[in-house]
Amino acid sequence: MGWLGKTLFRLQPLFRSKEIEAELTEEIRSHLQMQIEANLAAGMPAEDARFAAHRQFGGVDQVKERFRDERGLPWIEDFLRDLNLALRQLRKSPGFATTAIVTIAVGIGGCAAIFSVVNAVLLRPLDYAQPDRILRIAETQPPRFSSIPATPGDYLDWKAQASAFDQLAAAYNDSRVLMVDGNATQLRIRCVTANFFVAFGVQPLIGRGFSPEDEVPGQDRVAILSYPFWQSAFAGRGDVINKTIRLDDRPYIIVGVLPPVGDLEYRSSLFTPIAFAAADRTDYYSHYLYVSGRLKRGASLDQAASEMAVVNDRIARQHPQSNKGRGVRVTTLVEATVGDVRPQLLILLGAVGFLLLIACANVASLLLARASSRQKEIALRAALGASRGRIVRQFLCESLLLGVAGGLLGIMIAFASMGPLRQFANHSTPRSSYIALDGHVLVFTCGLLVLASLTFGLIPALQATHGDMAGTLKESGRGSTGGRARQRVRASLVAIEIALALMLLAGTGVLARTLTAMQNTDEGFKFADVYTEGIWVNHGNATLEPAKLLALVSASLDRISALPEVRDAAFSTGLPMGGIRGAAFALPRLSQLAPSELPQTDAYAITPSYFELLSIPLIRGREFSPQDAAGSPPVVIVNRELAEKYFPGMDPIGQRIMIEDLNSAVWRQIVGVVGDVRPRGPESMVGPQTYEPLAQNPSTYLELLVRTKAFAPAPVSAIRGIFHSLDPYVPFETLYPYATTVVYAWVRQRFSIVLLGLFSGAALLLAAIGIYGVMAYSVSQRTNEIGIRMALGAQARDVLQLILGSGARIVGLGVLIGLAGSLAFTRLLSSLLFNTSPNDPLSLIAVALTLSAVAFLACWIPARRATKVDPVVALRSE
Repeated sequence: MGWLGKTLFRLQPLFRSKEIEAELTEEIRSHLQMQIEANLAAGMPAEDARFAAHRQFGGVDQVKERFRDERGLPWIEDFLRDLNLALRQLRKSPGFATTAIVTIAVGIGGCAAIFSVVNAVLLRPLDYAQPDRILRIAETQPPRFSSIPATPGDYLDWKAQASAFDQLAAAYNDSRVLMVDGNATQLRIRCVTANFFVAFGVQPLIGRGFSPEDEVPGQDRVAILSYPFWQSAFAGRGDVINKTIRLDDRPYIIVGVLPPVGDLEYRSSLFTPIAFAAADRTDYYSHYLYVSGRLKRGASLDQAASEMAVVNDRIARQHPQSNKGRGVRVTTLVEATVGDVRPQLLILLGAVGFLLLIACANVASLLLARASSRQKEIALRAALGASRGRIVRQFLCESLLLGVAGGLLGIMIAFASMGPLRQFANHSTPRSSYIALDGHVLVFTCGLLVLASLTFGLIPALQATHGDMAGTLKESGRGSTGGRARQRVRASLVAIEIALALMLLAGTGVLARTLTAMQNTDEGFKFADVYTEGIWVNHGNATLEPAKLLALVSASLDRISALPEVRDAAFSTGLPMGGIRGAAFALPRLSQLAPSELPQTDAYAITPSYFELLSIPLIRGREFSPQDAAGSPPVVIVNRELAEKYFPGMDPIGQRIMIEDLNSAVWRQIVGVVGDVRPRGPESMVGPQTYEPLAQNPSTYLELLVRTKAFAPAPVSAIRGIFHSLDPYVPFETLYPYATTVVYAWVRQRFSIVLLGLFSGAALLLAAIGIYGVMAYSVSQRTNEIGIRMALGAQARDVLQLILGSGARIVGLGVLIGLAGSLAFTRLLSSLLFNTSPNDPLSLIAVALTLSAVAFLACWIPARRATKVDPVVALRSE
């Protein structure tokens, strides 16, 4: 018989136990009967023949055990019997089992949920072939910019001179208007070089990719659809290849459809090729290209970085006017994608690990109390021959059952949280669409579950089998050395719970202080009742001249401002905490500087009501008026920071400044100074800011701002109708509260605060349950002692002081350990803090007092119960 046959033979008792047991009993009976008959034939009396047969055969039970060991798999059978016994034991204590299962579920569910985020963001490979060989190359311009997009001239020089890459590709985000049945729909597109998909190792699902011929100006009217857009707009039809769509009222031929590659799509509906014109190839000023490269085999990141530094220095020597002072930064695409959120996610994973440890300590404490109540049962089993290992195995089976039940409930909790978690992480975490309970998360959760079950089951099992079993059989064991040792272990576990809970609360406290500091930071403008939407005002109409564009802007503002819900309306080319156009600016005394050395400004082109709408104060001079038109003298308004830094001790009104960008490079006269605005959130530094009249520097892309009257709804339908009547090619879909844009500046902190807050709340509850359990058990164990004390004259306050003092020592130890751990844990949060010290004393004191108050309440309830003990009843129970 081969190994497979032997294995199947041994597995039969697991499925045919009753039949095999009956066959074994019948076979033993037949052997005994044959021996009895042989003894009778030899002349023995019937009774002697039966006894002699049994003596010759041996012990029936021993024979059955040997048969079972040889025929079956005894360790599996023993394990199943232990599980059956453990299940019966837990069914006798539904309250204990429910508490333990829910506690485990909280810890396991939190770990599974957070690991699903870590797995999706940090561990899941990017959706490309050999993603570790793909690098991101960006320019630097210290000290202001640590990473900025590349210029067309730099990219083309890098591509021609760098030898460490198989492919060097570029892309930028853009927008187009798709006309369907007379309605304009704005699409987000991604313009890419022809080798972009080759560099990322992505093959079209159907059709073809871009070719070098598609990069020729005039031959670039081709498009590749993203998979989601193909499904939503074309119902996934295979006949879309060579179909024509009209983008910006220009025909584009669909040549391919991408597979579902989430990392590549960047929420883009389609891709079009970049066709560099002759002017683009010598453009070393316009930073808008995101450059990626695929390393050659055998090349390393360090080699590529060194070579790019050499190439960049060479370009800087060739073009000092534009490239002097610029550097180059080479990182892996993975680091560029998820590097900013890695510390935050690892901190959250560590925090939820603390929660699981608290849950394990709580369940271990419950199991210790349960083991104490079963001490006589354990001693009796040991006296009947059960080994310590056998009893420990029984306890571990109970903990495993609790762990499996709690783990299943925890997985259900984690599964229910996936949707809200994805939505909540959408604006703060890259790759959030991949957050799910996939196979990797389930394997991790199962492994964590087994480890947790062993952790909270082994300590009670070892404690329960340690001590004087004979003494336990003689008396109740209260006050014995083993009982006091178990009480110390339980107290230690609760102290650990309190310490870990305090660390989580401290982390939540300093992050909450950070969020408060951010919310209290003066942004420099007011955004209540303000709504925004980005609009392409001339898409689809290439003949729209600046004068007609400005007429469209003026007419739309007049009609929007006349709506009954609207208090004011304005247009701007950018918004604080939104898209901001950067530009260099020159002063007459800075004319000797090279363009690359000129200071930078956040440049806005606005309509006259912009400052009033956002409540940006005018400090000096005047605001724009309708007289600041296209043919009027060029004017500009600057912020306080620019005025004080570049015109110290001078009146900036009347001074001249030139803002250099693609649309405008003329000298302008300063006519006003306004307050500073934080451009990118509370953490951003205020730098130079300039405002030009939109009439003197029109733009194809504008941000519409609408301030409504108090409690008035945003008039979306009315505004959509206004734009459609003025120009059907203007896409307008909805209005977004400006407050949501401001909140995005806090999303990383808010994401961490909410999750840490949930973990801290759960930890606080578990710690309270733990301290309550220890004190309640202590009271039950000391009932006799309390009765004697009260019989001898102790008052209720004396008993209350005794019990609370015992709890205070546990809480004090936990708080001291927790404060020490908090000093280290909060330092890990430094990258998420704003105007808050990691060791903020106010936060630490507040959480310590909060935890102490909750712990006092958990101690007071059993202590209060102890004062109600009747001395006569307590003494009679002994």
